[in-house]
Amino acid sequence: MIKRLCPVLAAAVLCGCSPEPSQERLVETGQGDAWLQPPAVEQVARTPSGLSVSGVTGPGARVVLRGGEGQAFAATAAPSGRFDIRLNAGEGDLILTPEVQHGQARAISPDRLVILSSGTTALLRVGDATRRLDEVRGELDAVDWDGRLMVLSGRVQPGGQAAVSLDGAAPTMLPSDAEGRWSLGATTAREVRVDKRAYRVPLMAGDAPGVERSGDGWIVRWSPPGGGRQAVWLPDRS
Repeated sequence: MIKRLCPVLAAAVLCGCSPEPSQERLVETGQGDAWLQPPAVEQVARTPSGLSVSGVTGPGARVVLRGGEGQAFAATAAPSGRFDIRLNAGEGDLILTPEVQHGQARAISPDRLVILSSGTTALLRVGDATRRLDEVRGELDAVDWDGRLMVLSGRVQPGGQAAVSLDGAAPTMLPSDAEGRWSLGATTAREVRVDKRAYRVPLMAGDAPGVERSGDGWIVRWSPPGGGRQAVWLPDRS
């Protein structure tokens, strides 16, 4: 029998062995002390020449998205703190680490930004469900797994409910937040039904970080700060 866990408990278990988000102290002469926070990526949008990654950080800070193979994409934030980083088409599958620089100080985000050549985009987060950034809403957005626990997440109409069934059990009605996002923790699940659509979740065991095609979606394996392994399955959009 599948054991269901509430979303809050699921997030707590996922982050149980993970560190807090990275912060570095920034001292500005004559202006007192401040905390330099990692940038918050909010959106990935298509442009005629490629992609636009936008979000918010400190005013005038330099935001860099770094890849594991030496890639780096950067922009300077506006006085409002908004930033917009442009990526050319054809960069391939990317797993990027956001960071912010201000003078000699920098703060590295514990999150990872995934941009796949298939068009799938997502923000992998430590201690929380993966946040899909695709413009098309999906019944099931992601299945996160840390070797012990799964966290399923998706989107419905804001304020609506999702009927989620695991391995043929009776559906659980899950409320959504103001953006229509819901999440559910489980010890394991292979057959998932969200409302009227069925999904088969692939096995995600493996040590090597990277991206691979599996079933009707993509598996991304990554290493959070402090070590360890996490994986996420990102289903295709219909």
